[in-house]
Amino acid sequence: MISFNENEFKNIFWESVNGKEENQNNYEQQYDNKNKDGKSVNFQGNAKEPMVNKYGCYLFSLVNGAGEDPKKTDEYYKKFKDENKINSECLVQDPAGIASEVDKEHDYDFKKSNNYDPNADIAIARFNNGEHDHFVQMDGPKKDDVSFDSLGHSNTVATGEIQDWRLLYKKD
Repeated sequence: MISFNENEFKNIFWESVNGKEENQNNYEQQYDNKNKDGKSVNFQGNAKEPMVNKYGCYLFSLVNGAGEDPKKTDEYYKKFKDENKINSECLVQDPAGIASEVDKEHDYDFKKSNNYDPNADIAIARFNNGEHDHFVQMDGPKKDDVSFDSLGHSNTVATGEIQDWRLLYKKD
């Protein structure tokens, strides 16, 4: 039996009804849909690439933190996979390389830490709630300091704790 997730079904449906161009327009409009809170947008759930949809939170946070529209994360997936900056499951292997490539004006250094550093140019926290890990971009050391969550609002952030940090610093 073949099964499709909701986004795959929508894309197939819209493509069959309206053709490929209209399907792309429908896909772009999905990003305008808000989560239940009426404010946040679930970028990750709207990803076209299945691995970005499932495991892309760290990649989304890096792309957003480096100043690019998070909607473009799907476009980076194949390129970064081919360059071994992420693996086939979208798990980040080279965070500094990704940030440097996304932000064409700066090169970055990377540091994993147990503590937040206010001097970091991009600070990404790994939350864990006992079941799941989720990466989000932060503006400070507290749970309330989430500046970008690829899911819009994550249960892992709401019920979990910060485990460690991925910190990136501009070299220049």
